[in-house]
Amino acid sequence: MAKCPKLNKSHKAARLEYARKYMTWSEEWTRVIFSDEKKFNLDGPDGFNSYWRDSRKEPRYYSKRNFGSGNVMVFACFSSYGRSELTFIDHRMDSLMYQNVLGDNLMPYIKRLRSVSFKFMQDNASCHASAMTKKW
Repeated sequence: MAKCPKLNKSHKAARLEYARKYMTWSEEWTRVIFSDEKKFNLDGPDGFNSYWRDSRKEPRYYSKRNFGSGNVMVFACFSSYGRSELTFIDHRMDSLMYQNVLGDNLMPYIKRLRSVSFKFMQDNASCHASAMTKKW
């Protein structure tokens, strides 16, 4: 069985509240833009105790990373109207970098969609949830 984070009562209540808030959405989901970024290490997992794998296959074991052989970070957004280009990011993602990524990638994507009104959906990463980013 795959490992997953333990949820306490407040986590469960928040998830249930979120699900109830959006469970009646149908047409509204067509007007949501989702975005995310992902870092891929070129030499295996980066110290986390778990990783995604096919549960039908044997687990792999990795040695500790001594020097690291680099990584690649990408960003993209999508909606029911299509997707943005996949963007490679060559710096550590902080609030300022994230705002630059949004300005360079999300804004042109939104302009391509013209007059459609959207809700922007993202996760709670610290660079997404910072006061500086929310003000942007």
